[in-house]
Amino acid sequence: MMIKKLIAVLSAVTIMGTGAAYSGSLEGLKNSFAAETSAEQNETCKVMISVKTVNEKLPGELKAKLIAVKGEEKTELAEWSPADTDVKEIGDLEYSDDVSYRIVFEGAPEGFRLPDETNVKLAKKGSVDKIVIIGFSNTRFPGFTFPITNGDELHFNRRYLYSTETSKAIYNATLGKEIDESYITDDNGFRYVNDRSDTNSAFVVPDGHYKAYVKPAEGYRFVKKYSGSALVFNDMENIPIAHFEKDLSEGIEFNVKYGKADQALDFCIEKIPSDEKSCSANVSVVDADTGELLKGCIVELDENFTKSNGHLRWSTSDQNPVKVDALYEIDRDYCFKVKNTPLCYEPCVENEFRFEKQGEQKEIVLKVKRTMTDKEAAALKTVELPKEDPVPVDSEHCAVTVGYYDLKTRTAVKNQKVSIVEYVGGKKADSKELISWKSDEEPVKTVTDIEFHEDSEYYITFNDDNIFKSQYNNSGRIKLYFSKGGDTEKIAVPGYVSGVAYVNAECYQCTYTSSMKEIRNINPFNSNDDILKSAGVYDDNGYRYSFSSALSPYALGGGALPDGDYTLKCVPGDDYRFISTGSQTAVMDMLMKRTTEDNIIRNEENGKNGMRFTVKDGIAEQDITLFLESVPTAETSCSADISIVDAQTNEPVKGIHAQLIGGSINTNNILNWDTDDTPVKTFDNLLYTKKNYGVKLFNVPECYKNAPTCIAASFSFDEYGEHKDIVIKLEKAYSLGDVDNDGQVNSVDASSVLSYYSKVSTKQDGGYTDSQKLAADVDKDGSINSVDASKILSYYAYVSTAKEDVKTPEEYINTL
Repeated sequence: MMIKKLIAVLSAVTIMGTGAAYSGSLEGLKNSFAAETSAEQNETCKVMISVKTVNEKLPGELKAKLIAVKGEEKTELAEWSPADTDVKEIGDLEYSDDVSYRIVFEGAPEGFRLPDETNVKLAKKGSVDKIVIIGFSNTRFPGFTFPITNGDELHFNRRYLYSTETSKAIYNATLGKEIDESYITDDNGFRYVNDRSDTNSAFVVPDGHYKAYVKPAEGYRFVKKYSGSALVFNDMENIPIAHFEKDLSEGIEFNVKYGKADQALDFCIEKIPSDEKSCSANVSVVDADTGELLKGCIVELDENFTKSNGHLRWSTSDQNPVKVDALYEIDRDYCFKVKNTPLCYEPCVENEFRFEKQGEQKEIVLKVKRTMTDKEAAALKTVELPKEDPVPVDSEHCAVTVGYYDLKTRTAVKNQKVSIVEYVGGKKADSKELISWKSDEEPVKTVTDIEFHEDSEYYITFNDDNIFKSQYNNSGRIKLYFSKGGDTEKIAVPGYVSGVAYVNAECYQCTYTSSMKEIRNINPFNSNDDILKSAGVYDDNGYRYSFSSALSPYALGGGALPDGDYTLKCVPGDDYRFISTGSQTAVMDMLMKRTTEDNIIRNEENGKNGMRFTVKDGIAEQDITLFLESVPTAETSCSADISIVDAQTNEPVKGIHAQLIGGSINTNNILNWDTDDTPVKTFDNLLYTKKNYGVKLFNVPECYKNAPTCIAASFSFDEYGEHKDIVIKLEKAYSLGDVDNDGQVNSVDASSVLSYYSKVSTKQDGGYTDSQKLAADVDKDGSINSVDASKILSYYAYVSTAKEDVKTPEEYINTL
């Protein structure tokens, strides 16, 4: 009878009231860092301190203190609980050379990392120091030999290059020696500190937008692009030469998501080169006849001195002359070359020199000779490639259009024989010429009646397949990719002489097992039929630019291209595929430092769709590289399907970012996925047996235990060929209707809901945690009111009388 009366009362309240809304979304890191600075702070100083964590909650027992230090005397100025205080403001701090201020902590639980002490930085009277101190836990994953950080670490690299005539070495730059300051700030001017930020490159910050700053000490500088030091960092650390174009004195802006920065935070520092201990060269390009500075040239330091993806080069349209300094090596040959020139000038001008002693400065003048007048250049008859595709005479024949022209002048190549040759049965010894023509008579030739034979191979050759008969590079053997009758090809052959800037579009085969790793270039002169069915660089009209000269056999696209937009396309053989983020091969030491992490993440997409790039002034600064691996088999790898579900409903949980860790690998944030896009993540090429793998979860919704980050699902394989179905079940952090979390749903819970509703209706704090709000909102309409209390009480009446097969709160309330 009492229950019926309560239900009646609650129903009446329901009719009278409206819903009190609450936010059911995840509560992120509170953004309360924009506190105003007092205008009266003129003679004394102030500090604003926020203590935060990433992907976990601050320990309630943690205490923070501000200590004033004067000589041997230490005075406690303030104590507070960081868990209860977003920003602690402490003013009226004395500014004096004799007094310093430090922040220390007490009560941190075991494994929770905080700086031993943090110095407050006050530059002058009236200073305000705004600090965010990040704490985080180190968690031991079962079976792992290394700790896992809650809140992934970004790499804030501050490196110092020590160079002499005989040696080069890179060290971590240290405060007080090579650098005066280094810090990371958010948009509100707070600088971030954690217990590793002053000792090494590891840094933990919440997701957001930041700026990293480094100030070199007196006598030091950031490494410049046009310096020997930039080449050293490129060679030893794989830092792109283009990185050194940035004005690092302004800092580096970056965004962080899941602990990962979207920009490389590399601050490279060296001693300012002195006249006594380093050499330099002023390099200019001039017209040989007039002596005037010449625009439109590409100048490059000897490519044998640099890596293929790190040429030190520039355009004279941007700078002329250019000073190259920090050149320390004596008695070695340096060589600056003019690689590309305007139409009326001849390229391949070079100046080789060496320094005899430290402190020398060379004036290098590269004189480029005019080869024709502007009027003669305007009268050139250029070759135009037709946009139309060739049409075979019937379905039994194939067709091809071949355009052969001088890259520089765009005119017909003279006195060259071009042939289409069939290798009967795929054998060069059994070859026969199908057709030939003179390049100057027909710079563009379309052939539509190439009879297709399944066991034959077809090639374009030049000068009877003799590369030594031509003055041009790129006049070797070009394979035509005919697979059936009716196929068509369009081939562009830009002939060029030596001394032009190359574009390197490359494809690598990667082999990675538990005991061996190897990466090798796939080039046109290897026997690659089993690795690549076809490959080439294509323009937007469908012409393939195939680079096959024996003079440059190191890349699929190892040659010169006209300015424009292109796509590198490769078709793997049946036993090969593009490396994806479902393969452990993707993390093999960043693929032996041949590419960027961003390229690895997009490698599969770039492979399937083609990798786009642009050539300007004859060069492409970006990395044009694709990576292949053998298709995994039961003899070479293991596999796992990983899903994250609600333990009660078995439905996928959305909004989670997951990361595969362990297996003797550094994942480099590559082996990860989002459950919104990928409810079930397949890893089909896991390479280690008897090693622990694990899954780390970010953004776990607040309604689940261990939110917002947890480490789950340790697993391993005993032998190759094993497959694991890993289902990570997330337990709710609450039970529907059980607001006080005592394991029962009863009138006490209903009364609590009414009390909460009464408070929030009068603009008071209801006092519920996020989990209590979720438990109280039994009808899941986003508001907590008397309707929820009524349904809780109704369920209590039901379970008080039910004898068997008692429904859960979810099941029962869905029937109301």
